[in-house]
Amino acid sequence: QAKSTNMDSWFGNMNNWFAKNFYDGGFEDKMNKREAALILGVRENAAPERVKEAHRRIMQINHPDKGGSAYLTAKVNEAKDLLLKGK
Repeated sequence: QAKSTNMDSWFGNMNNWFAKNFYDGGFEDKMNKREAALILGVRENAAPERVKEAHRRIMQINHPDKGGSAYLTAKVNEAKDLLLKGK
């Protein structure tokens, strides 16, 4: 039987860290500021420049023309619009 090493322990801790830093769950029926901020990875009161920067970064990765999901793109756009609406 293989012994557990420090590296195994480190990876186990790392996996727990990653799991705690992602939103666990689906989308709400009506998006709120908290959910929008979680989608874009910014604070609810983030500056408009930061919201736009986060939106651009996500869209470059998940654009439908590059094989990304149209549904997720719609949610990312909705999140950006919601957070910028009040600014």
